[in-house]
Amino acid sequence: MNDTVYLDADRLLRLLVALFEAHGCASAEAGDIAAHLVDADLYGHPSHGVGLVPSYIANIRAGEVVPNRSPERVPVDGGFQLYDGRKGFGQSVGRRLVAEVVASAADSGVAVFGLRRVHHLGRIGDYGERFANAGFASVMFVNTVSRPIVAPFGGREARMGTNPVCITLPRPGNAPIVLDFATSAIAVGKCRVALEKGLQIPAGTALDSTGEPTTDPRALYASPQGALMTMGGYKGSGMNLICELLSACIGGLTMADARPGSGSAMNNLLGMCFRASVVPSAVEDIESVVGYFLATAPASDTGPVRLPGAPEREACALSRLNGLPLAPATWKSIADLARTAHIQECDILSAPVHGSET
Repeated sequence: MNDTVYLDADRLLRLLVALFEAHGCASAEAGDIAAHLVDADLYGHPSHGVGLVPSYIANIRAGEVVPNRSPERVPVDGGFQLYDGRKGFGQSVGRRLVAEVVASAADSGVAVFGLRRVHHLGRIGDYGERFANAGFASVMFVNTVSRPIVAPFGGREARMGTNPVCITLPRPGNAPIVLDFATSAIAVGKCRVALEKGLQIPAGTALDSTGEPTTDPRALYASPQGALMTMGGYKGSGMNLICELLSACIGGLTMADARPGSGSAMNNLLGMCFRASVVPSAVEDIESVVGYFLATAPASDTGPVRLPGAPEREACALSRLNGLPLAPATWKSIADLARTAHIQECDILSAPVHGSET
């Protein structure tokens, strides 16, 4: 029996907005945070979705994140644009950052920018899609200032964060290409989801506290703690290090540090964007390469070749139709927070289940 809870995404969104408003966020910011988290679940990435709500609320209470902060420009020499997130919510600070960078690049068509001291940014693809919707290609490198969780290739203990990379290209008239991946073998949040569901994680993704391979997600939450491995062996390890160096050192902050007991995650980001139509033939050439790529004969066991970002859009359409799937423990923790905050007006609390699977 599968006791997954299926929720109506719009009703869940309203509940989360009310919950973040009850904890000090202005309506616009509450909407940014809630929409980002719900979208992550809709796109098939619960590791970055509403399951993070309890930790976000805990971080507000602990002063690890400060509601209603906007990115603040930091004076630096040259054309590099550096912003300070001031411990604000990544979802609202990140969206405002994109808007400011796009506006600044209106004339030159290019920008190189950094963001430091911002609370968990969530799914980086969200910001890449915003650049693409404004007509800009973008490349972003991110690191995490928190307890290390990823072991370098050849190592047996955690030293780094999951350090994602996101690259997006706009396609006028079509959905953008969105390549968004952690440089760890899997995201930390996917271990959390596996733990909540009582599932194993894939082989070759994690080490236990002794440095031996494991498929038990509890190893990542044990004391002493295990570690995630990097994607692609030494290649992923090298990319993980580059993310750390670019986003942390050039952004003016520090590398991943060991802060025992800290449940917070602060991010630093280094990125660049450029107007994709700067070369007259660019749009036509992109579509030509995409067409050639998609025309590849499919392997029988994997289905048709798809572009980066396509699986997420397919997952979103399915969740909109059938309801957004949540683990019962995740839904209970959110509902309990809402009731504690005396949120009564959201009817989803009394009738939460859109459907269930047996």
